[in-house]
Amino acid sequence: MKHFPSPKIACVGARTGVRWRLALAVLLVGVVVVAQGQSPQGAYATFALRNIAAAEAGPRIEAALRGTGQVVVDRRTNLVYVRGGAEAQRIAQQVVQQIDVPRQRQQQPPD
Repeated sequence: MKHFPSPKIACVGARTGVRWRLALAVLLVGVVVVAQGQSPQGAYATFALRNIAAAEAGPRIEAALRGTGQVVVDRRTNLVYVRGGAEAQRIAQQVVQQIDVPRQRQQQPPD
């Protein structure tokens, strides 16, 4: 003789499955938000510097932000990470455009 679960047990299991799916959906949304660099304090922006050292650029960007954002420098990869709102991101972008420029080759006078 086969025993089947009572309908009450099947309903509880179905509700638990819905709860698990809902919890998984919430978790995935949280992972996507983190992957996009969003946080309650603002977005993250990454600046890959080519012509200036990140250790030199970081303090200059931080000074321009005047406390509206946070700056993290990665010397190994020469990256600067800036966290802040839209205004902080705009300021950081402007500073990077101004300071990350090729140095002029010094021309030596002809002999």
